[in-house]
Amino acid sequence: MTMKKKRVKEAVFGGDYNPDRSLSFTDMIVAELESRMQRGRLSPVIYNKGVDLARRIGERLGSIYRGDRHGLATAVNFIINKCS
Repeated sequence: MTMKKKRVKEAVFGGDYNPDRSLSFTDMIVAELESRMQRGRLSPVIYNKGVDLARRIGERLGSIYRGDRHGLATAVNFIINKCS
């Protein structure tokens, strides 16, 4: 793979290529934030701030919360509390 194609994939997918197409922990956080916004439980302003924060610290959130039973819900609540 040439360097240009790799850069294009990283720009489109936001990171490394994932052959099994499973969602990253950050993508799951963003999807949960989006569903809460669509149900009217989250304002668009907090949603946008939350997505930005999740993209910035997603790796760290994943290493902390990924193994927990309710880790996704805890991470989403952490993001919402930081953005409120």
